Amino acid sequence: MKTKITLKIIFVTLLIIILIGLTMLIFSNNESTNINKIIDYKIIDRTTSCTEELEEIYKDDKNTYYLPCVKSGNIKLVWDNGEIDLLKNAINNGKVTIKSLKDHGLELYEYKN
Repeated sequence: MKTKITLKIIFVTLLIIILIGLTMLIFSNNESTNINKIIDYKIIDRTTSCTEELEEIYKDDKNTYYLPCVKSGNIKLVWDNGEIDLLKNAINNGKVTIKSLKDHGLELYEYKN
């Protein structure tokens, strides 16, 4: 009788260890997959001339962000995976942040709301 109980305890313990190991393996694979999904981009500005008025490209609770002139239709983001987005579309679809655009060298003016 004691042998059966001992075997059951060993079996349940091994089963728990296997389940924990599989769970850890699954989550570690998901994290590495998410890291691999980070895709960089280049900013391509084909503007040759533009009107000298500021163009609003984004507004949040604190600030409004402007390009130095009306040219957003000439600015594309070319992603490493081959996709191409217009600047405003990428911003509005949440594919890129203002901080990232600044880090990539896009000239922006920022005014408090």
